[in-house]
Parts: sequence; C-alpha cells; structure tokens
Amino acid sequence: MCPILLVLAIQGATIGAGDDCYQGATTQMAIDKCAAQELEAANSKLATFTKLYETRLTPEKLSLFRSAQVSWEQFRQSNCKFEASSVVRGSVYPEVLDRCLAERARSRLSELESLSNCKEGDYACPTDGT
Repeated sequence: MCPILLVLAIQGATIGAGDDCYQGATTQMAIDKCAAQELEAANSKLATFTKLYETRLTPEKLSLFRSAQVSWEQFRQSNCKFEASSVVRGSVYPEVLDRCLAERARSRLSELESLSNCKEGDYACPTDGT
C-alpha cells in the first residue's frame, strides 16, 4: 500500500472511532501529538496490568515472564520500525511508528488478559489459578 494511503487509512480509522484528539488535529504536528498520547495511554494500561499480573506468578514463572516481556518489547520496537520504514524520512513517521507501537501494546494487553483468565486445569496456563 502506498505510504500516503496507509496514513490516510490509519487516520480515517481513528477518526471513525470517534477519537476527539484526532478529530481536532489539523496539522501533522497535532496528529503526531495525538499518536504520542495514544501510545502513552496504551503503554500505561499495559504496565498497570503487567504489574498486577506479575503478582500472580511464582518466582520461577516471574523470571520467565520478564524475559518474555524483554523479548516482546524488542520485537515490538523492531517490528514497528519495519512497518513504518516506508515513511522513515517523512513527516508522518512519528505518527505511524507510535500508532503501531500502541496497537502492539493493546494486542499484548489482550494476550495477557487471556492468560490471566485461563481456567483451572488448562495445561497451557502459566498462572497457578490464583
């Protein structure tokens, strides 16, 4: 997809979602600020949930989880830089990168919420049902 079309699709999806920040943004700088706020909010929600989730893990599982989180963060950064690479020298780069990072944070939060709600007896459940 053409970089401009990608950005317009992203912006259109956001505006369609009713996000007031994006609706009032009329410059790329304002849109970048909205994307940064979106990223900050997604990261904050993920961090809050992660801290709570960690309290449910045994020391051994906590170590594994933290290692997984480091790897996930490296993946998230690399993947989003790759996804935004077509606009790396453009004014939309901060927006595209931050929107990607925010989406990955929301996806990871969803994954962790699923893991935290697994049922007793589920052998793929890393928590101990507490």
